[in-house]
Amino acid sequence: MQYREVRFCETSESTNQRVLWWAIVQTAIPIVTGMWLMKHLRSFFEATKTRLTRRLQHAVSDKSSLGLLSCNFPHTVKTTKEEFAPGETGPIER
Repeated sequence: MQYREVRFCETSESTNQRVLWWAIVQTAIPIVTGMWLMKHLRSFFEATKTRLTRRLQHAVSDKSSLGLLSCNFPHTVKTTKEEFAPGETGPIER
């Protein structure tokens, strides 16, 4: 009878230890995954910001390319013949 009690106690302690380690591993995996994900996303957005900043700086330094940043173009597109001033040619009548 005493042998059974000792064996049951050892089994219980072993199971308790395994459950404890399993809980620690289950907690550590999401924490490590979350930290990796935050690092990865931060580096992704910093790289994207750097690329966009370079493109904007290039566009501002090269204003004349395509005339995109100059204010010499109309802000609305004229589509019908009536919208044009007298003597002004439309996109079709050149």
